Amino acid sequence: MKRDGLASLGLYADAWEVLETLPPADRVRPAVLAVRLMVCQGLARWELGQEVARYIGPDDDSMHREAAGRFHLGHAIALCAAGDVVAARAAVGALAVVWPEGRALALDSDALEAIW
Repeated sequence: MKRDGLASLGLYADAWEVLETLPPADRVRPAVLAVRLMVCQGLARWELGQEVARYIGPDDDSMHREAAGRFHLGHAIALCAAGDVVAARAAVGALAVVWPEGRALALDSDALEAIW
């Protein structure tokens, strides 16, 4: 099974446990960070996910940037639902920096209507 297989199935706690068994040097690889972001989003661990997302930047592989962008999108939606429009805008801004290709998703999201 792929490393993101458990996370893709919604088994976030199990996926996190598997990631924790990796050697320390492997835990900071962009592919592993991308899976961590899926888990953080699935478990609504937004603060931890923000820390992880900082390690994926605009120069990383598109798959990894997409994972970071989707995390920021999910975070923005959660913030908007909680009424924190200012922080939701900041999360969309982070999405636009790391994954410009995902801006359309934010613009088309009914859940983010309040920030526009």
